[in-house]
Amino acid sequence: ADFAATLPARRARLLAGTLVVESVGGLFYAFSLYSETLKVTYGLTQGAVQLIGTAANIGGTVGVHVGIFYDRFGPRATVLTALALGSVGWGGLWLALATRWPAPLAVLVLLGGVQGHAQMFADCAAVPTIARTFAPEQFAMALGLAKALVGLSGSLAAQMYAAFFAAAPASSEDVDAGVQKFLLAVTAWFCLACVVGMFTLAEPPTKEERALLSVHGPMGEDERRRSDRWFSLAYGLMLLLVGTLVASAVAQEHAKGSAKNSSGSGGGSGRGYGG
Repeated sequence: ADFAATLPARRARLLAGTLVVESVGGLFYAFSLYSETLKVTYGLTQGAVQLIGTAANIGGTVGVHVGIFYDRFGPRATVLTALALGSVGWGGLWLALATRWPAPLAVLVLLGGVQGHAQMFADCAAVPTIARTFAPEQFAMALGLAKALVGLSGSLAAQMYAAFFAAAPASSEDVDAGVQKFLLAVTAWFCLACVVGMFTLAEPPTKEERALLSVHGPMGEDERRRSDRWFSLAYGLMLLLVGTLVASAVAQEHAKGSAKNSSGSGGGSGRGYGG
């Protein structure tokens, strides 16, 4: 009975926490923001840079063992593992650049793979928990919101970089100070998201609890209305986020065009990054 009374609140808390966790689920899409800095700083060929990016993609897509880990240890241990891997992957890359450590290519490839795998662990901590906690008529909506954040996370990172770090002056030895600060911010963002997940991704209902509460049956009218309000709020915030990202990108392109027109042929220095 106690579990039945708290289930709606648990679902709402899970939805909110999942959106935070999945906001870092696609950060490997932001690789182009710092790949040029890696290439210049470490004297890498384009093929070596692509190898680092490929390692991140593989780490973020190969995860059968992560599902086995989740089934054995649960969502909180899974997101805690994501926190540890993210600290090593993102924090390690920031530390290598900040200390001017001449990291060999193998280490950079390893860090890229660890970054991607941290995102895989974060994603696997959230998605099965949603599947086992939400009723069938809600599962698709909750999962759609979560996966939308994965797709938007790269755009979030790109706009954060453009707004706060792209104009930072370059430090010595060809290490871009803006990229350094960006990687430190991403490390903090990833770790904070995982900490939120540790407090919100509670253990899903057991089979006995699902059978007792008919979680996979029709929802009550009161619970449906309450859930619809949560989903409406989440979708509204998602639309607001998308609108903000689009407006920010348009404003930045307009500012770049105005700067070019005003400078004429004089030009300016500095490196540009793909978004």
